[in-house]
Amino acid sequence: MKISMEIECSAKEVREVLGMPDVTQLQEKWMQQVEAQMKDELGKFSADEIMKSWTTGATANFSAMQKLAEALTAGMMKAGSPKQSD
Repeated sequence: MKISMEIECSAKEVREVLGMPDVTQLQEKWMQQVEAQMKDELGKFSADEIMKSWTTGATANFSAMQKLAEALTAGMMKAGSPKQSD
């Protein structure tokens, strides 16, 4: 047996029925703090600094990948070369 029930109610009504606390004031204060922090950080925003932070690690990663590729190709060449008999 299958029973389906649809209940239409708002989130506020569900909280009231289940006895959950109303946290709207807490959410509003928290959002005001988040907004203030975002505005403060936006004032410090510098595209140059972001690009520097992204590219600093990229060059090191590229060098490491290049060394890995060189080691792999050297290993393949060594493995593929015929052995010389004495």
